[in-house]
Amino acid sequence: MNVCKTFLLKASIVSFVITMLFGCDFLRFITAPSISDVPPPYSRPVAVFGSKSDFFFGVTAPSFRYETKFDEDALDLAAKSGAQFVSILLEWEKLTPHLPGSSACHGVCTMGVQNPDSLQYYKNFVAKARSRGMQIVVTLFHDSMPKWGNDIGGWTNPVIVPMFEAFSADVIRALAADIDYWITVSNPQEFLLSFKGDHVRGLENIVNAHKKVYALAHKIDTVSTALRAPNPVPVLVGMAYDISANPTFVKFSFVDATINHIDFLGVNYHGPESATGSIVGVQADREYGETARAVDPADMHQLIKEINSRYNVRHEKRVAKDDKFAPIPIIITEIGVADATDILRPAYIVEHLLAIAALRREGAPIRGFIYRDLFDSADSFHSSCPKFGLISVDKQNNFARRERDSFRLFHNVVTSGVVFADQREAAWNLLQNNIGKPRPFCVAADGKTPLDEPTTRNFVKADWRFINPAHVVK
Repeated sequence: MNVCKTFLLKASIVSFVITMLFGCDFLRFITAPSISDVPPPYSRPVAVFGSKSDFFFGVTAPSFRYETKFDEDALDLAAKSGAQFVSILLEWEKLTPHLPGSSACHGVCTMGVQNPDSLQYYKNFVAKARSRGMQIVVTLFHDSMPKWGNDIGGWTNPVIVPMFEAFSADVIRALAADIDYWITVSNPQEFLLSFKGDHVRGLENIVNAHKKVYALAHKIDTVSTALRAPNPVPVLVGMAYDISANPTFVKFSFVDATINHIDFLGVNYHGPESATGSIVGVQADREYGETARAVDPADMHQLIKEINSRYNVRHEKRVAKDDKFAPIPIIITEIGVADATDILRPAYIVEHLLAIAALRREGAPIRGFIYRDLFDSADSFHSSCPKFGLISVDKQNNFARRERDSFRLFHNVVTSGVVFADQREAAWNLLQNNIGKPRPFCVAADGKTPLDEPTTRNFVKADWRFINPAHVVK
């Protein structure tokens, strides 16, 4: 009996309909082996993301904050992951190490790029990524205020705006021909609230800086678009907002103020967090990553649904173009979990992808998913304790790298564009088989203080799998 007849005898109604609609060629695709060691004979899709032109996957590259030389191996592994995009988080301090106007340089320090060697590092990185067939997302500011910027008050000081604009102009001119997406500022509210001072003025300064760089990027792009290979598609410019840290003061403030000056809406999601900072208190019956960020894909689903409803359904704060409101694409620009054991991460990835697939079915124009990080690296708030990487880095063994099982899961999902039922089951069973066992935890007993060296916390018996609320019978 051939595979199609065998499948139809064993199939569910949904699978039968899929086969009748798309035929046996599609059937052979969706029944390809998954990452499970012993996969079922046939596996049904539980999340489908369509063509690469409709939805892309990406990974975050190693930060130049911690890398000191160009690393071809990192790009080889990024390409091996199957991701179409690599996300680069620029380091403003590496590029502009001295206070503009000071005498620390040879002569008076300029407001733009002062370190041509650092700029060349990024140019090399971008060129090598392109040579591997990858597209590029660049973030100009991501928790990377230079020391001199902190000394003068950071974003709360209006003089930082022209300095950021000059820095961005130099970077955009140098890289524009090879960049597909620019993110001006990432996590603005989280970074702003880490400063004491006039937060209202800080918000205004970040918004003004974004608007200036948004216009600048498009102006420069009109010249460089024709150079972009293989397709001369205009660049897209946006901001990335941390939707999991939303005190009342900033819940929609940044998006409201920039919604008519973005080409896409970037979403960073780390799990439910407290309103008093970036680290949430720990509850005994809830699962967390190593940085005390709760694991809750339903929370992400609800937050993105709320954002999409506000801006793409009700069109709040938006200005119509030709009496129409075009959908603003949403990109998951940063998502990931710290998990040195790699026991939690597979289920984390799968369940959040199920939530994203549900949002797409509900009409949210989500166009991409960027996992952070490709490698273990230091975190802005937690130093080197938490392990976010799909690939581990052994600092005690000459920084040796090892692909985790979650790397292979990510690769299989990315290359197929599908999450299969057996992948979901295997990921969840892995976690359930380790309930009650200790794992590293990078937050102290108070649930707030970050640690340089991990303590331990047991995996918790809690069912946080994503269930689409629309499918729950009440």
